[in-house]
Amino acid sequence: MHEAQREGDEPRREREQRDGPEVDAVVAVRPLAPIGDLNNDGNVNGADLGSMLGAWGPCNACAADLDQDGIVGGADLGQLLGGWS
Repeated sequence: MHEAQREGDEPRREREQRDGPEVDAVVAVRPLAPIGDLNNDGNVNGADLGSMLGAWGPCNACAADLDQDGIVGGADLGQLLGGWS
């Protein structure tokens, strides 16, 4: 670096190599809903179990079909209970 050049005048590439990239934006990140949270309240509980039991059986792309096999059944119930909070 030239003697007359101040740190604030340092080229951006050199600053990034030394300090890492600059952050130009801040992004809010929300956590993913737990597996089995069918009503999106942040919990897996009796309300979700009730929704699953109401959808039991053949199902075309419904939220309770957690394994997406076209049927709300035991495998889906196992996933829901695994996320119980």
